[in-house]
Amino acid sequence: MSARTTPKALIWMALGAAALAFAVQLLLPPETAIIHGCGGVDYNVYRAAAQVVLGGESLYDRAVAHNPELGFTYPPFAVLVFVPMAVFPRLTGETLHLLISVLALALVIARTLECALENKGGVRRDGALVFTSIAFSIGAISLEPVQSTLWFGQLNIVLMALVFLDLCPSRSRPGAPGRWQGFGVGLAAGLKLTPLVFVPYLLLTRQWRAAATAVATFAGTVLLGFVVIPHDSAKFWTSVGQTTRVGPLAWPSNQAVEGTLARIWAPHDAPKALFYALALVLGGAGLLLGAYAYRRSERVLAVILVGLVACVVSPIAWSHHWVWVAPLAVWLVAKALPDADATPGNRPAPAWALAATALCLWVFVWPNNQTSLSFNKSAEPASIGVFWLQHGPIWLRNALGAWYLYAYLAILFCSWRHLRQKTPA
Repeated sequence: MSARTTPKALIWMALGAAALAFAVQLLLPPETAIIHGCGGVDYNVYRAAAQVVLGGESLYDRAVAHNPELGFTYPPFAVLVFVPMAVFPRLTGETLHLLISVLALALVIARTLECALENKGGVRRDGALVFTSIAFSIGAISLEPVQSTLWFGQLNIVLMALVFLDLCPSRSRPGAPGRWQGFGVGLAAGLKLTPLVFVPYLLLTRQWRAAATAVATFAGTVLLGFVVIPHDSAKFWTSVGQTTRVGPLAWPSNQAVEGTLARIWAPHDAPKALFYALALVLGGAGLLLGAYAYRRSERVLAVILVGLVACVVSPIAWSHHWVWVAPLAVWLVAKALPDADATPGNRPAPAWALAATALCLWVFVWPNNQTSLSFNKSAEPASIGVFWLQHGPIWLRNALGAWYLYAYLAILFCSWRHLRQKTPA
């Protein structure tokens, strides 16, 4: 069966999402910013870190940006990649970084559509697919993790793209998956450690070569760091377990399990044994379900689930780390379309898909306007998200502060139901 052009219904939904996101950004702008997306706090840290290394100074013994609380927390290999940022003027570099992030998001969404529509007649790589992917990318700006990533100049979307495009090859390409599968995972892990969670996923799904490639690539990034900046590399790898250098565990935007426990037990430390137990159960469930999705030929869902596992089990997973909800929302919309050769065991469930999409939108979309909502007034205006709705007694504030974790549990349950009803490929 030859691939068809992108369904018109999908194009209209993407256009509607883009128009709605654009309207929201015009009507509900940040309180202190003229142009949303140009906050650049984390980008400035990356740039300053590159300047520190080029100047021959120590990278991890001091703050690297104008804010004394902002130190460089990434592996040494990352700062080597960030060196070009020190060459460009700050505003030029911020703009390029923003464009690269948006392009990476569009590529992820395009691949999501390609994979999700494979059993619905396929989709051609034409102008309609490009337009739909760009429109969905604009719409995704209303997702808090995406919006915050762009605002802070974060790296999350680029990391997601490295992993996603690596592990979700298009079946329309001859020879996919290729011999280099796993390289993107290893490279992403060299920039930030959390993508290492995909290695056990590759082992669970018996993708031995990809797992070996990922580990070898990651090891290469570590070795390169020791060769170029040995002192900083030794400093980082001997203190990698010190999460306090990343930020306060109990900060509301830390939506990981340990962040939730830290808020519940504050001002005391939460029991580490409880964190390890919950991380093992929730992370293990996500990994096993991801492997199950892979065996059911739902590669996109599998990779998204494992990406969310990284957010849940990390000691610190700021809200902007949860960018995996962007391809998830697009995948849900695409899955609501009828199959080209629907069978009783493989028919779409529009009600389920739309309900799950609504969950994503309610939890992860939040207007960036604190004056019209009952936000925590101590929060900085750039800090947005439903988890900032903290008022009332302490038990209610703790309950409201774990919305992303609740969404993760709901996503696991809905994914399990979907996979149970799906006819094996």
